[in-house]
Amino acid sequence: MSKFKDPEFAGMKNFVVTEMGLKETRVKADLVFYNPNDYKLQLKKAELDFFVEEKHAGNSDLDTLIRIPAKDSFLIPVEMNIDMKNVFPNALAMLKKEDIFVRIAGFAKVGRAGFFVKIPVNYSGLQPLPWKKRKPPVEAGGDSVKIVAD
Repeated sequence: MSKFKDPEFAGMKNFVVTEMGLKETRVKADLVFYNPNDYKLQLKKAELDFFVEEKHAGNSDLDTLIRIPAKDSFLIPVEMNIDMKNVFPNALAMLKKEDIFVRIAGFAKVGRAGFFVKIPVNYSGLQPLPWKKRKPPVEAGGDSVKIVAD
């Protein structure tokens, strides 16, 4: 593995609030990575801290073997409970928001043939909240405009 290149963090997708509560909220997301290596890898562990609106919301420990294809993207599913009183002391303020600022920091262990290395995970960005109606994206095509459904 002398020419090993760290998988590259490419972002987050499928951010979903699965259970919403005033005391605790459960969220899921997929972290997207790209494996630049010419060979398959395995992910065996990920330890991540989640921050919502720059307040520590909790952590997620993934201890499952994920097979990573060569020269391709792959997903790391994460799930966690957020203690709402720490993140949003005023629940009404959260209900007025359309998006929340999410930051994820930590590491993942990837490798092959018994040799594993830690790679950093760092993401930050706005995530839409599920209760706000969104206008569907507009797609231009020829002389007409087409509404694209999600």
